[in-house]
Amino acid sequence: QTEQVNLAVRQLLPSGAGSAPLAQALVHLLRRHDGLTLLRTSALPAEQAGPGSVTSGSGVTTLPAGLTRQGVALTVAGSYADLTRYVNTLEAAMPFVRWGEMHLVSGKGAPELTLQLFLLGELAP
Repeated sequence: QTEQVNLAVRQLLPSGAGSAPLAQALVHLLRRHDGLTLLRTSALPAEQAGPGSVTSGSGVTTLPAGLTRQGVALTVAGSYADLTRYVNTLEAAMPFVRWGEMHLVSGKGAPELTLQLFLLGELAP
């Protein structure tokens, strides 16, 4: 069963040619972690490169010319150990993904982790 899940994950992971959306791959990887609960996912606005690498007044760097960036925000809840294992799984399974903000909130209930992940692409000529 583990090998079937691994095969399905490899088929869902985006390749250079692009396959399934990033959110589907993240949720599929989440299925390997029984101790976690998916609270929400959302697509982040797609970005296209401006004229070179420019830093705005807010300190945010725009994309270099010729690149696009698509992202997803994902919030999961579970024990700290399970959240840590999930992040490790994402890092190992998706080395081509670029990380954005990550927030851990702990209160009365289970800790909640919100993370942003991005895929870079090239603009078609």
